[in-house]
Amino acid sequence: MSMAVTARRFTVDEVLSWPDDGNRYELVDGVLIVTPAPVPVHQVVAFRLATAIGRRLPPKSGVYVGTPGEILIRPDLKMEPDVLVFRTASLDRKWEEIHDHLLAVEVFSPSSRIQDRELKRNAYLQVGVREVWLVDPDQKMVFVSRPNGPIDEPHDRLLPWRLPPGDTADPIVLEEIFTGT
Repeated sequence: MSMAVTARRFTVDEVLSWPDDGNRYELVDGVLIVTPAPVPVHQVVAFRLATAIGRRLPPKSGVYVGTPGEILIRPDLKMEPDVLVFRTASLDRKWEEIHDHLLAVEVFSPSSRIQDRELKRNAYLQVGVREVWLVDPDQKMVFVSRPNGPIDEPHDRLLPWRLPPGDTADPIVLEEIFTGT
């Protein structure tokens, strides 16, 4: 006879009340994901991608890059992508008031690879993020997923980036992102 395993569920309000201890606390459907502080290669790759994306944004578009960003939907979803591209009329807002999420990027670390690929990618897509990039510094690849589109489409040389409604920008040269990693 098998027994069902039940995990304690948390709320956004509970997690937000905890003191900062250097870990990243995220929730997907109330399930707690705890990630230690990222390693240097993770931070360098995330920074380079954020910079490359930022250079490609049209001026005065109302589109911004956050590193990390936050997607917060009460009562039980709180995720902090390493890079979040979002649209808002004003930066004088709380994260939970921003709903137009164009891109979420997760850079794999040894402690985050399984959660990023198996849990967070799907959660981002389900809450309306228009594109998700999973970045693997070891393989020097980026896997792109879109709602109702390909899942984990691999890119190892050029990474196309386009803002809705289809504006195109120069592709990101991945060799520049992964140099020295």
